[in-house]
Amino acid sequence: MDKEKPEVTQEDKEPEPFDAQKFAAELTESVKTELKPLLKPVEAPNIIIPESDKNVNPYKWTTKRLDWQGEPVIKQPEWYEKRKAANDWIRAVHKGDRGTILELHKKGLIEGTDSLGGFLVPEEFRAEIVYFFEKYGIARRFCRVFPMSGDVLRVPTASSSVDVTWTGEAAAKTASTPAFGQVELQAKEASAYTVFSDALLADVSVDLVGWCSEQYANGFAYAEDYQLFRGTGNPFSGILVNSGVNTVDMTGDLFSDILLDELLEMIDAIATQYEDGSRWFMHKKAMLYLRKIKESTGGAYVLDRPAQSGQPTTLWGYPVERTSVLPSTTAVSTEWVVFGNLKHAFFGDRQTMTAKMIDQGTLNSVSMAETNQTALRVTERVAIVLGVPAAFATLKTAAS
Repeated sequence: MDKEKPEVTQEDKEPEPFDAQKFAAELTESVKTELKPLLKPVEAPNIIIPESDKNVNPYKWTTKRLDWQGEPVIKQPEWYEKRKAANDWIRAVHKGDRGTILELHKKGLIEGTDSLGGFLVPEEFRAEIVYFFEKYGIARRFCRVFPMSGDVLRVPTASSSVDVTWTGEAAAKTASTPAFGQVELQAKEASAYTVFSDALLADVSVDLVGWCSEQYANGFAYAEDYQLFRGTGNPFSGILVNSGVNTVDMTGDLFSDILLDELLEMIDAIATQYEDGSRWFMHKKAMLYLRKIKESTGGAYVLDRPAQSGQPTTLWGYPVERTSVLPSTTAVSTEWVVFGNLKHAFFGDRQTMTAKMIDQGTLNSVSMAETNQTALRVTERVAIVLGVPAAFATLKTAAS
């Protein structure tokens, strides 16, 4: 007679071999589930949507932005339609196809013709350019921006604050009125070009909006930043030429002669009410001299490293911003470091962009007709003015 087999308990079973990949996957999913409600979607770099994603995006070549989980940040179907319309608009302007442009206008996908001539840039195209403005430019990122409905906008500025007096319960109150000034923003025109080969314009699989928006943003941002810091009056006067800006003179005539005391004098040159929110602005190459300054021989560097990757370095608690428009080569009598809060500099945005196609003539020594290329010229109208010059200080090398 066969003996009855003993029952195998859970403890008697041999444990399954540890699967590290399975454990990591389960742990990752549990963390995602717990943290998802706390995380806000963030925009990732543009990517090309694969053909298999047609159910979400019917235009496989159209770019879109994804959140941290790979989900589209923009889920509105009409966004993709407008994106395609902006690409169709570029090709229609190139061909002079007013019928297509009119049809896009009737559908509400683009606006009409600008009163100054030229075609108004579709809002989706302009929004893409403005999106990259803040990535490349300082003026739009830190200045106080005023939307302009016309070419002139007058902005009041307070040149003194109110006086506060203490009075008894039944005593007469002392009236006090701040002194006001006024600055005028006058919009001026700036243009940028992107050159396309005719073959590129003819290829409907190419996302022209995504391809050239960064180029326009980079070009416009540099031009705006240059006027903000170094404009000589044509069309705008920048920080370095404004007589109302505080100037600290160096004892040396070379960038490498910079002293910590001179930087402290720049902070002290600005009144306390303007100091909050201030930043340092300088060229990357000029910043090298600051990086080398130490508290003492063999001591710690004065320029603080950022606490987080991607954040600006700091000097005595004030962020340091690099810009390629400020002087990079040492010279006598040269202002090369700026300190201040750009909220006291006013930026007027006319908020319209127009575009024209140029297929004749020469750009950068290249003949458009002979090389089968076409340039798309985009024009903007902006204004830049210092609202409170005394809120800024510059560092200037000695004359000799």
